[in-house]
Amino acid sequence: MHVRGLVDGQEFLVKHANGLANGVSELQHLFPAGSNVEDSDALPVIWEKPEEFAAAIDKAVAATQKFVAAAESGDKEAISSAFREVGGSCRGCHDTFRVPQD
Repeated sequence: MHVRGLVDGQEFLVKHANGLANGVSELQHLFPAGSNVEDSDALPVIWEKPEEFAAAIDKAVAATQKFVAAAESGDKEAISSAFREVGGSCRGCHDTFRVPQD
């Protein structure tokens, strides 16, 4: 069992999926109003459009929870699909709310 050759064994995949889900669930606490600082990869749009940012976080939370369920199931197709959904939710947030990376 692996995702893109990075994690071997369902037990480890479940642990990684849970770690990812736990981390994503904390995002809502990392950018409170007024926390914008000059030297940051976070774009001001986070604070200018907090509802959109919250919706992006909600999408990522849902995607990571789905990934956990898929990892626990051991179903390779469900795992692959859920992992792509996680990537899409991360990319969607980063594309809008983070300074582009080289």
